[in-house]
Amino acid sequence: MKITLKPYALLIAMLAALSSILASCKKDKNEKQAEGMMINTGSPAADGCGWLIAIDKVMYSPDNLPASFMQDSLKVKVDYTNLKTRFGCGMIANTGFPQIHIKNISKK
Repeated sequence: MKITLKPYALLIAMLAALSSILASCKKDKNEKQAEGMMINTGSPAADGCGWLIAIDKVMYSPDNLPASFMQDSLKVKVDYTNLKTRFGCGMIANTGFPQIHIKNISKK
């Protein structure tokens, strides 16, 4: 007995495999996307707070900012997750800034 595979059956199998792959690539529900601006507040050694990202009037301290984005007033688009930690520095050492972890960042 000869088994023949019809072209549309192969297409259906490929589409099913592709949809399965796409379904498994779910985005982290805690990940956020926003536009912001890089702010250099000065060296923490001199009572500054280092590099912060201003997003919707809130200043965040990134825990993993790439050096290529350390440019004052640089507008960025960032994918990030909020961390439970705060970065204490300078005059606000007691309260600190909320920290974020950058998943992806690009110039706007």
